[in-house]
Amino acid sequence: MKPKRNRKTRATDNRRAPTSQEESLRAGEKPWQRQTRTIHQFPRCFAYLKAMRIKFEDPAMHDYWAAVILSDAFPDAKLASIGTVNFDTMTGRQLLTAFEAILAERPKRTKARKLKPVSEVEKIKGAASEAEIIAAMTLKGGWKAVTLAGWGIAWPPPQGWRRKLVENFEARAG
Repeated sequence: MKPKRNRKTRATDNRRAPTSQEESLRAGEKPWQRQTRTIHQFPRCFAYLKAMRIKFEDPAMHDYWAAVILSDAFPDAKLASIGTVNFDTMTGRQLLTAFEAILAERPKRTKARKLKPVSEVEKIKGAASEAEIIAAMTLKGGWKAVTLAGWGIAWPPPQGWRRKLVENFEARAG
């Protein structure tokens, strides 16, 4: 077959240049022997390993070993059920790509903040006038837990506690 010529009349070959992965695998190199460091291109994997306090500056730490460390966080059954991770045939970069996808699918864990129900304000039975409430205020503009307990309010006070104390005071007075 005759090579094609492009506009600049240079001869080009139809074959593509082999990638570095193909070249290394042809030479008999195993996937885990390729020592590349591209962990910074995988933000979820990088953050996960950073949280584990992995030393990235260690010369032995390359992509394949980063993937091995990441795999330790997942049960073998889960990795087998997903089926996208194969340490025998995949390079470190391919493994990190697979783990990046796995970490992207995981739901993000957030700390649930306990909110007090609105009905807690309705439980307040104490009563105080606005003047009494202001008089009990500290120099910093707050109230001591002991003072609030005297009015029947738990610490920290729920939203609307002052209004409820004044309502109770007016209901008893009127």
